[in-house]
Amino acid sequence: PGLLQVKDACTTDSLAEFAWDLFTAWQTAGAPSKESWAFTALGVLGNDDTARKLTPLIRAWPGESQHKRATVGLDILAAIGSDI
Repeated sequence: PGLLQVKDACTTDSLAEFAWDLFTAWQTAGAPSKESWAFTALGVLGNDDTARKLTPLIRAWPGESQHKRATVGLDILAAIGSDI
């Protein structure tokens, strides 16, 4: 119930920016698995701009031995539903 109220009170762009800030903070902290909600929040709150920023990371992660993260990233892109 709380998330729905927040989504109603905020713009979609501000929520997407907030989610991206959470994600970048999570990455800066070393991407701890117990805090991966900060990554998956992109799928709930992200928008086309989020998809544009996330796509190059998804492409790079397999080369950094982050195959699982890339797979989750693809699921997040699907959840965003962007045409990008």
